[in-house]
Amino acid sequence: MCGEPTVLIQKGKIMEDRLKKQRYTIDGLLEELLLKYLKTSIPDKPSVANELVDGFNSPLGTFSSRIKMAYALNLLKYDLYHNLEKIRACRNEMAHSEDIMTFDTESISKILKSIDVKKDGLSNRDIFLIASV
Repeated sequence: MCGEPTVLIQKGKIMEDRLKKQRYTIDGLLEELLLKYLKTSIPDKPSVANELVDGFNSPLGTFSSRIKMAYALNLLKYDLYHNLEKIRACRNEMAHSEDIMTFDTESISKILKSIDVKKDGLSNRDIFLIASV
C-alpha cells in the first residue's frame, strides 16, 4: 500500500469500506501483517528475513508456510494459528473453485463452523470477519 495512509483496523474492527476502497482483501491484509511480523522478528538480519519471506518460491513465500513458521516460533498462540489456518482454507477453497462460492457454500460453511469464536446467531460472513480480527 502506498500513498495516503488509511486506517484499516480501528478499535479492533476491520473497516471493510476502507479495505474495498484500497482494493484489499481481509486475507491479503492478514497475510501482509503476518509477513511484517515475521520480518520484524528477525531484526538483526533483515537481508536474511527478506530472503526467507519475499517471493512465492522463498522458503516462507506462502501464507500457509508463514502461518506455520510464526506458530512454530511461538509468535502466534494456538487459537490465532488455528483461525488463520481456517481463513486460509476458506480463501483457497474460494480461489481455486470453478463454482461461485459464498460464505454459505457448504464446504466454506463447514470450515467456518470449526473456527474458534463465539457463534451465537452470527452469519458465516461475520464469523469470518471476527476470526480475522
